[in-house]
Amino acid sequence: MTTTNGSESTALAVASPGAIISTTEMRAALQAAKEQQDILGLFVRDIMTEGVDYGMIPGTARKGPDGKEVPNSRTLLKPGAEKLISFFRCRPRFKLRRTEDPDKGLYAYEFRCEILTASGDVVAEGFGSASSRESKYRWRTAQRKCPKCQQPAIGVSKFADRNGGNFGVGSYYCNKKQGGCGSQFEAGDKAIEGQQLGRTENPDVADVANTVLKMAKKRAMVDAALALARCSDLFGQDLEDLVDATAPAPTPKSQVAAPTAKTAPAKTSDGEPFDPNTGELGDPGQPLPEELAADISDKIGQAQTLADLNALAPRVTKLPDALKPALRHAFAARMGWIAAQSRQPGEEG
Repeated sequence: MTTTNGSESTALAVASPGAIISTTEMRAALQAAKEQQDILGLFVRDIMTEGVDYGMIPGTARKGPDGKEVPNSRTLLKPGAEKLISFFRCRPRFKLRRTEDPDKGLYAYEFRCEILTASGDVVAEGFGSASSRESKYRWRTAQRKCPKCQQPAIGVSKFADRNGGNFGVGSYYCNKKQGGCGSQFEAGDKAIEGQQLGRTENPDVADVANTVLKMAKKRAMVDAALALARCSDLFGQDLEDLVDATAPAPTPKSQVAAPTAKTAPAKTSDGEPFDPNTGELGDPGQPLPEELAADISDKIGQAQTLADLNALAPRVTKLPDALKPALRHAFAARMGWIAAQSRQPGEEG
């Protein structure tokens, strides 16, 4: 530390040897930082919209030293990144590096996003990558298909065969209301029960190549916007990929809580649909509630004991209420079938 005679300023060495900043400059920088924080808080409150520009990703809330969730574990989404960049009167410039191998089903992209001023100076940059090997793109939930029409419309019968045949409770049918052909199949039919279910390789991985490309670009832009605005204490980057994050985030006094009443349709500024829970563009590749319900229905049809049925019950409670009645009927029907088998142990299902 050195003191200049006749002056109140004190020179301090910071960052690296030879980097000198006076206390006067430090005070000015501190005041500027406080003002920018205040203005940024107002911008979030008055201009940005929760659920469109930023949002809370379920399961990603960070925890403080006391173990309680920090309330501002919000993720900056693509529309919000665009607004922040525009707010600073800047524009993004992208550089792409791609790896594509259709024979191996590999589509990988890495973007470098540079933030430029009106004069063309680079003031911030960010990086983002995405690959078709990510689980959300690589895997799909397989459903039972009709051996005749190949439609994923197989249901489990809960009624006795009115003609006294073998198509009663526990048998299968191709549901016409779901685009099926109406064919019927006996319980235990290998053409139905022998099909692979659950997690399977995506057979059409090339269809998600454009989605993967856009995801990488979005991640790079969000990263660059956070670097530009220096607002990592307000927003996170790709928190959906860091579900177990526990690092606390400080809450500055100048931060203004964003209103919860202001909402808008889940679309980007250029009209593209996206998932407001994750910020993902296009098809996120996650199973829909209807797909999960179909998978549970299939497993109900395969249940051989009451214990098998009881193991499926917790999965039903997590589904939307509209999907539960049909599954309850399937549970009751399969319970009747299991009871019938126990009364006639010598009879084959």
